[in-house]
Amino acid sequence: MKYTARIGTFFGIPVRAHVTFPLILIVFGAGAWIDGSWQDGLRAVLLVLTIFACVVLHEFGHSLQVQRYGITVRDIVLLPIGGMARAESIPEKPRQEIIVAISGPLVNFALASIFLMMLFFKDAPVDLENDFVANLFAINIVLGTFNLIPAYPMDGGRILRGILASRMPYLRATRYARNIGQIIAILFAIVAFLDSRFVMLSVIAIFVFFGAISEERMIRTKFALRGKTVGDFLPESVPLLDSATLVEDAAPHFKDDRVIALPVAGGAGKIAGVVSRTDIAAAMRDGNGRLPLSHIARTGFPLMAAETPALQGLHLLRSRRQRFGGVIRDGVFVGLVSVDALTASAG
Repeated sequence: MKYTARIGTFFGIPVRAHVTFPLILIVFGAGAWIDGSWQDGLRAVLLVLTIFACVVLHEFGHSLQVQRYGITVRDIVLLPIGGMARAESIPEKPRQEIIVAISGPLVNFALASIFLMMLFFKDAPVDLENDFVANLFAINIVLGTFNLIPAYPMDGGRILRGILASRMPYLRATRYARNIGQIIAILFAIVAFLDSRFVMLSVIAIFVFFGAISEERMIRTKFALRGKTVGDFLPESVPLLDSATLVEDAAPHFKDDRVIALPVAGGAGKIAGVVSRTDIAAAMRDGNGRLPLSHIARTGFPLMAAETPALQGLHLLRSRRQRFGGVIRDGVFVGLVSVDALTASAG
């Protein structure tokens, strides 16, 4: 994810904070300071930081369980609305998915039990409204319970999908969970509209509604690419442009909307780079039509063997933030494969 800074690495998993994360500290800290004193502002910031420490532990509950199933966890990212563990994939076995999904809320309930014991052994009377530990107890109960709401792709939604997938095909279970999650997202939005105290529900509603669409599309793509290689998605014929060819002479090759990029040959028939439709259009717009392609060709694009699984190739292109990559068969460049071509098969 762009615009993040690493906080540290624990159990081999990097923890990052998004550049927008400090906003929540500023909002709560400034609000408490305005309503009270600078000490109140400081306490509010400390409380928010402690809450997000609990959020990180919640995400580690998921992540460590995912690692048990041999899946790599790329990182945990902190956002103003919560945390997100990013793994290479999600277990498809219903039982495993349920265990992974429920592990996060169970961490919150375990933390709530610890804070409750601390309150129990406290000598002085407990002020449930202002006591720091009491706040952490209540917040962890809320976090654990809220995440169990069956709104896919939240934890409760994933548990629901796991239960459904044990009784029907995985993709159909995902679609049912998506629909239920979107209905709940609409209810969240209505509540936020009717009562301004729940304004954060509107943000969560957007995340759930569009997150459900994105997750369902990802699963659909995964099933569509299963058993296929990047070589299966190569165009039938790809012209190899000479690096000395002028931009204006190469432009006609891009009249077909399906042509996103073309390879550029260097010396001895080797690939010198790639030019995309966008590169050609920009050069023509800037009056650089008489420049040779060598001046605008992109280098450093990913190269993959034709036998690379299609899903792995898609992950590589997305992780590198590239729209296309080169494909090699027996050491010879055979063409370009694009993200659009890989995802089009999912419909």
